Amino acid sequence: MPDNPPIPTGSDSTVYTIDVGAQDSKGDAVLQGPFDRTSYPISKGNVTYRFIEKDLVYFNSPVKQNFSRVKVEMKFIDTIPQGYEFKVGMKNKKEWSYVWNTLYNPFYASLGTFNLTGEDSRIRVYSLNANITTPISSFLSSPSEGSTIATDAPVEIYNDPAATYKESGSSIGELRGVHTFYIYTKGNLSLSVKKQDLNWYNGPDVLDINLYSPANELIKNITISDDGNLGKDNIKGHLQNGTLGSVVKEGIYKVTMRGGSDILIRKIELNNGNIVVQNPFLAGVQYTYSTRFNLYTRAATGDRLGFMTYHNEGLQTIRITNGNYTRSLNISTVNSWHYIDLPSSNELYKIEIPKGNILIDSDSYFSFSKDSYFTPQAIKILPLQDSIDWLKINKVDYIIIPNSQESKDGNWTIASVEYDLSDAYINNNTLNFAISAPHLNKYNYSVPVDWIRIYLEE
Repeated sequence: MPDNPPIPTGSDSTVYTIDVGAQDSKGDAVLQGPFDRTSYPISKGNVTYRFIEKDLVYFNSPVKQNFSRVKVEMKFIDTIPQGYEFKVGMKNKKEWSYVWNTLYNPFYASLGTFNLTGEDSRIRVYSLNANITTPISSFLSSPSEGSTIATDAPVEIYNDPAATYKESGSSIGELRGVHTFYIYTKGNLSLSVKKQDLNWYNGPDVLDINLYSPANELIKNITISDDGNLGKDNIKGHLQNGTLGSVVKEGIYKVTMRGGSDILIRKIELNNGNIVVQNPFLAGVQYTYSTRFNLYTRAATGDRLGFMTYHNEGLQTIRITNGNYTRSLNISTVNSWHYIDLPSSNELYKIEIPKGNILIDSDSYFSFSKDSYFTPQAIKILPLQDSIDWLKINKVDYIIIPNSQESKDGNWTIASVEYDLSDAYINNNTLNFAISAPHLNKYNYSVPVDWIRIYLEE
């Protein structure tokens, strides 16, 4: 059984029907127009209907305060082009505001070739790579670590980090240029940075350091200024220090360091907690001195790592280990990527890079000590794009879509959406709805609609 079963047609619910094209503007539930956005009523045989010709046509129905859920069901002919949706919105505020649910999306029909992992009255979940079935509540509360989920439905998915909090400090050293870091910390935060200018290029070398909240809002920023040498004499500047301090709740915070490729980040020290970096550019040989880097990463669902150097000094052999797994990757040419595919594993991979002078490209995160590693997001969540190729390119594991409960009656499609009435704006015991088909304002399309039914359940 679904977690939250849909309102069944023919249940004890109260039903209102708008017979579109007949007496659709009279009765308890009515089509409100504007009627210049629809055709005149049409009658063929025993079927009456109208064409919806422009976006945003409205209808309403009575409601009593003791009802808790509503289902809107509509019979229409599918003329929706790929890349567009047919939606119904329930008014949720006194001003113009609606909770929108997708009644029909032609792309959704193509997802039937994938495994249906689970469904309830609100959503369906499809698996692209696994033949599994699970309750929706379990899926949302315990998604597979490392998975990529593409969603077209407003749901909350548990996405706390896979982390063991590190009470002591963490550090990262010897990077070049622009980087993004994630820190898992709490309390009195102190992030110290040592910066050095290469002075390979003309102009000021300023390093901006920004701290963002878990909601991606800027908390604080500091700037480490240029070393005073605006030329390109290849004489490294003196070490400059900056410290970003703040008091924060326990959580994951993003730190960005922006300043261009003429800057070395010689060292980063976090006073307590964990720190990881995305796609690091390791300095080392040629920039400072030959530095042996030991990095750690996880590939819960597998990952492809790419390595590149710009200089002959960066030619070297990289060693990657994980338990019984041992591989070596020879960086044999400059200015070209060298790749290795890591098998899926919940254990950390250790990456030994003897010289540095290496860029790394990966979907994963990297720490500079084993106990500092954590995964900022247990899963990756993406907004769904209506393209099978996009799903493949982005290595999507699961798809979440609204559950629109579709069926066929000859050329006609019958589809429905449901709402929680706690979200509704009810005025004079009336529920207000809107039909949205944005493509009608751009193309010479129309959508025939035969009837609309509103089911109310206590």
